[in-house]
Amino acid sequence: MSLYLSNKSQRVTDVQLGDVKTPEPTRLWKPLPHLDFVSMIRSAIERQGFNVTKQEFGIQDGKKDEQIIPGAKMFGLMTVENGIQTEGYKMAVGFRNSHDQSLAAGVFLGSNVMICDNLCYSGDIHVIRKHLHGNMNSINHTLRRSFERLGEYGVKQDNTFRQMQLTTFNDVNFHNLVCQCVLTDVFSPSKVGKVLKQWHEPNHAVFQKRNLWSAFNAVTEVAKETSTFTMPERMKTLHTICSHQLN
Repeated sequence: MSLYLSNKSQRVTDVQLGDVKTPEPTRLWKPLPHLDFVSMIRSAIERQGFNVTKQEFGIQDGKKDEQIIPGAKMFGLMTVENGIQTEGYKMAVGFRNSHDQSLAAGVFLGSNVMICDNLCYSGDIHVIRKHLHGNMNSINHTLRRSFERLGEYGVKQDNTFRQMQLTTFNDVNFHNLVCQCVLTDVFSPSKVGKVLKQWHEPNHAVFQKRNLWSAFNAVTEVAKETSTFTMPERMKTLHTICSHQLN
């Protein structure tokens, strides 16, 4: 889960986000204040029993009708938990908004979320809505329904990860997994040495147990060093490979 900002953007706090001025609406277009959007997301999160444990925000200037609009584009990421998730992973919520009509309001949910100020994004559940008059209630309603799905998704994902912890994995199993990952481009052949080191000498003590969960994390620890833009697809492939290994 990552928020990537270029040198065109700046990281800000929620207080600074509240200082960004919202342009006046037009007959058809009604911009959504950045902080109002963040508050809507937090409310939807908390309504489902999740807690926000970390949040990040970034803003970037935009342009509308040839005029510069300070802080027009907003990008953010929240890490959330509900107390039942498997140790070693978190659920996340990525989001974006704009005051210059360059971006529709968007929210991206799941355990493998990425949002970037170059407009690249990923998530297991997507919610995107245009800034139109009367759309605020629609956005609120859609957020509530989406976070209900996040709760269901979180339980399903947690069950999968718990099964991984219960699936014994030895060196032979892991070496076979590595071969499958290389053949399906989860990581390049040049990373094999690092992956094997993470299996035999993991960075985190929780992954010293010889099970599929430790194997999964040995791969993700190294795979995240490669291109962020292909990460979501590579992680989906890894999930598929590991699901076939479950007891």
